[in-house]
Amino acid sequence: METFLGCKNLFIRFYNRSEQSLQNITLSINKGEKVLILGPSGSGKSTLISALAGIIPEHVEAEVSGEVFSRKNGGVMFQDPDSQFCMLHVDEEIAFSLENRSIPRNEMDKMIADLMLQVGLNVDRRTPIETLSGGMKQRLALACLLALQPEVLFFDEPTAQLDPKGRQEIFDLLHQLSKQTNQTMVFVEHVLDGCIEWMDRAILLNDCGTVIADGKPKDILQNFQKEMEAAGIWRPKVFPEKWSEVVENTSHPISMKLSEKLETKLVNKEKGNNDVVIRTENMEIGYGKKTIVSDINVEIRKGQWVSIIGQNGSGKSTFLKSVIGLEPIKKGQLYFQHKELKKWSDR
Repeated sequence: METFLGCKNLFIRFYNRSEQSLQNITLSINKGEKVLILGPSGSGKSTLISALAGIIPEHVEAEVSGEVFSRKNGGVMFQDPDSQFCMLHVDEEIAFSLENRSIPRNEMDKMIADLMLQVGLNVDRRTPIETLSGGMKQRLALACLLALQPEVLFFDEPTAQLDPKGRQEIFDLLHQLSKQTNQTMVFVEHVLDGCIEWMDRAILLNDCGTVIADGKPKDILQNFQKEMEAAGIWRPKVFPEKWSEVVENTSHPISMKLSEKLETKLVNKEKGNNDVVIRTENMEIGYGKKTIVSDINVEIRKGQWVSIIGQNGSGKSTFLKSVIGLEPIKKGQLYFQHKELKKWSDR
């Protein structure tokens, strides 16, 4: 029986390195499978999908031995969608993919509209690509890949630059697509929540670029905990449990563990240092004439570790720039060690 996608006794070494990136990899991926490739940084995960996608050695030179069974038509989504774009506007970028299939110009408009609808890219088709958020850029990259009608979709950490909400939206979109089309998908991901739940299979590499486990995701997580911890692989928070069950059942072990953590944090907060380092009063931030966030009232105390979260474009970076004086605030007060920041010297 012909292998749909895979490799046999695959070794890969890049010419600028003495050691091999992949060693004796043999695997077979069936049509329609959703496969997650795990491993520590530098284990060869991206190298493996580049070989399966035909990028190595056709476009990236390397010493390759063994056999690779790739598909003629595959699509790859990388971490940085900007690296994949070559046009200025949304419709032009999708049209570029359609031109590669020699689609007649008079058929393109409807196909572009259908693809944008399929990936949830709810913007004007003439929108400049540079104005899109990170999540919208990944949707555009996916639309461009789907326009090529690939047999296999490869994803090399496609959500690495997205906030949690944007990451979940992309995973939900890909999950929905997989159910609708039974598309073969191969993932490299570090953040597993949102994708591991619907993977058929997980493949674990060690730091030498060798497969040490291949099976159902649940079995890999249960049987290779030490190896994954040593490799620094982020474990999903609740899988194989379901978050809805944890939230609804207060006696659930995970629910009880999270509640205990919260109680400990609240107690430590009450006992903690009261020395306020940064304080804002009705602060308004933005850039140029644009206001992004107003009425910010926060206190940050000595020794605290603070996470600033929010959607792409919600003002996280602008807030940081304002707090350290790189961006002037528009209104309100900003205090550093009980003195207004503007009264401190730049030094």
